Amino acid sequence: MNPFSTQHYWLNIDKPLGLSSAKIVAMVKKMTGAKKVGHAGTLDPLASGVLPIAVNKATKTCDYIVNATKKYYFEITWGELRDTDDFEGSIVETSTKRPEISDIIDVLPHFLGEISQTPSKFSAIKINGKKAYELARSNTEFELKPRLIHITQIHLIFNNKTKAGFEISCSKGTYIRSFARDLSMKLGTCGFVSTLRRIEVGQFHINNIISLDKLKNMITFSRVFDDSIFKLRDVLYFMAEIAINDDLYFKVKNGQTIQISFDSSDLNQDNLVKIINNDVIVGLGKISENGLKPTIIF
Repeated sequence: MNPFSTQHYWLNIDKPLGLSSAKIVAMVKKMTGAKKVGHAGTLDPLASGVLPIAVNKATKTCDYIVNATKKYYFEITWGELRDTDDFEGSIVETSTKRPEISDIIDVLPHFLGEISQTPSKFSAIKINGKKAYELARSNTEFELKPRLIHITQIHLIFNNKTKAGFEISCSKGTYIRSFARDLSMKLGTCGFVSTLRRIEVGQFHINNIISLDKLKNMITFSRVFDDSIFKLRDVLYFMAEIAINDDLYFKVKNGQTIQISFDSSDLNQDNLVKIINNDVIVGLGKISENGLKPTIIF
């Protein structure tokens, strides 16, 4: 039996330009033959890079990966404001001003920490059941509310009279196109994102991604490379573990809360733990004063 179709694991796919995250999910599902495939965090068609893909029951853990810190490399082209805030859009404003390195360095601290950001109208946010970009393309008037995001780090990589390159570490819900728009405005000029590549989502890094072609070859020749498949136990490294015997596993598998001793200092803020039986992750559970209650069974 094809192990790619039956096992529960994560893949770190290098999403190419021009394809939606949903399209990548469909392609991986067809290639692997898995029953369920999902992704952890949408990546725009005009962006490339890290797209964590969950296969089979690993999809039950997507919510825990979506919230991980993300890191991007992007470039802002100076001098034009575009309606989509990226290279695909129409020019709506121009500026001859080009910021100096010192100008950029001076304003970057303004964007660190928890800040308010208004998403692009060409985002996938839903307004009354319709995606914002669909409304924008049909010239329907609407407003998007600002939302709180958190930016941990911003590094200026280079700057010249044409464009600037940056690396940014940020929370879920951060729109890099909106950041580029707001930064340009703060600098008294115009700019849009001309290059966008996600280089990190939690422990999924740009240095351990695999292409769709490599995945196809792995499946065709039944070759599994250790650095290409991410095991559930490893992906959920930030959760503490509780090992249980076969008798307790039988109860857990049937949804029963079990009594077990555990060092509460090892718990995360959600009191979630990995449940291990015979050195294999068999589920997730929540610790309370009533015991260990299983929340997800693999």
